[in-house]
Amino acid sequence: MKYKIEKNTVQETLILPLYSRKLCTELYPTLYRDETAVRLIDEIDYDFSQAEKNSRSLMQRFGALEVAMRQNDLAFEVRDYLKSHPNAAVVNLGCGLDNTGRSCDNGSCKIYNLDFPDVIAVRNELLPAGEREENIPCDLNNTKWFFTAIGYQTLLAYVVSLCIYQIGNLFIGGGFGIGTVVAVLLIIGFVYLLVRPYKESATLSVSTNKMFSK
Repeated sequence: MKYKIEKNTVQETLILPLYSRKLCTELYPTLYRDETAVRLIDEIDYDFSQAEKNSRSLMQRFGALEVAMRQNDLAFEVRDYLKSHPNAAVVNLGCGLDNTGRSCDNGSCKIYNLDFPDVIAVRNELLPAGEREENIPCDLNNTKWFFTAIGYQTLLAYVVSLCIYQIGNLFIGGGFGIGTVVAVLLIIGFVYLLVRPYKESATLSVSTNKMFSK
C-alpha cells in the first residue's frame, strides 16, 4: 500500500528533493546513484505529473543536479570525518526522506534524523530507523532555539569585552582588582576548553518534551 501525500502540506515539501535525486539517478547514472529515492517514489501516492513535466526543462535538470551534488558533498564530508572518528554521531537536521546518514554508515556510528513531526511520520513509514539509527520529530523553528542562540552570543560578547578591557587596563597601569581576577579566570577557562582532551560521545541525548514543540 502506497503512502499518500496531500498537496499544500508540510509533507509535500519532501517531494521536490526526492524527485530530483530520482531524476539524477536516471539521467546521470555514472555520476550519481540513489536507489532509495527511486524506490520511495514508487511507494508514494502523489500526483507527479507536474514534476515529470518540469523535468524536461534545462533549468529543472540543473536544479536537480544541484540537489544531488549537494548530497554527494555532504556524504563525502561525513565519510571523511568518520574515518578518524568512527564512533561519532551523525546528525541529519531537516532530514526529509534523504538517506545520507545510512549511506555513510561505517558499522559503528550513531545516526539521528531530525525534522518536523509530520515529516518524521512519513519517514517512519517509508524509511523506518535501522540499527543505531533514530528518527526524532522536532521543530527547529521553535523560538526557544532563537532566544537561546541570541542569549549565548550576547553573553559571549560581554565576556570577551570584559576580558579585553580588564587585561588592557592592567597593562596601562589600571591596577589589579576583582574584575582582573574574573577576567583571568575566564581566560583560563577559554584556554582549557581549547586544549582539553577530546572525548568522543557515541550517543545523543534529546528531550523532545522540553526542547522541541510538538
